[in-house]
This record gives sequence, C-alpha cells and structure tokens, in this order.
Amino acid sequence: MPEPRKCFWIPAESETPEGYVPALITEGRGYGLMAGNGPCARPWYWGSTREQAMAIAAAENRKLGLSDQDVADIIMSVFRGASASA
Repeated sequence: MPEPRKCFWIPAESETPEGYVPALITEGRGYGLMAGNGPCARPWYWGSTREQAMAIAAAENRKLGLSDQDVADIIMSVFRGASASA
C-alpha cells in the first residue's frame, strides 16, 4: 500500500502574534500544527498575513510535486473522514 500523501495548509485558527503556523496534513488521517517538538522547540511561522502564509504553503506543496487539485483532494480526504465518523 502506498504511503499517504502529505501537504501543507494554513488553518485560519493558526494565527499568532508572530505569524501563521502551518499545518501538515496526511491524506485520510488528519493534520497537526507545526508547533515544534521537544523542550527547546518553537513553532514554524510562515508569513505575517494569511495570504503570505498561504503563498508559502503553495510553494512548498509545489516542491512536493502537488498540484492545487492534489492539495484540495488531500485536505478533503481529512474532512470527509471526520464527517463520516461524526
């Protein structure tokens, strides 16, 4: 079975005074904010506006070889799964 695809996304609720914290979405599984891991870790901040953060996420997704449709499909796979289990 192939590994699930992953993409970056900027949730509206990820706004902080320092900028927006991106989320990493795993197809069909869920997502987590890139908030750092470990006692000295700090969150990733992408842009001081949501538009800047979304542009950075789009560029990173392109580096992963993902089209806009691929990203939409990955995002929807998480929300379809959440609504099916609700």
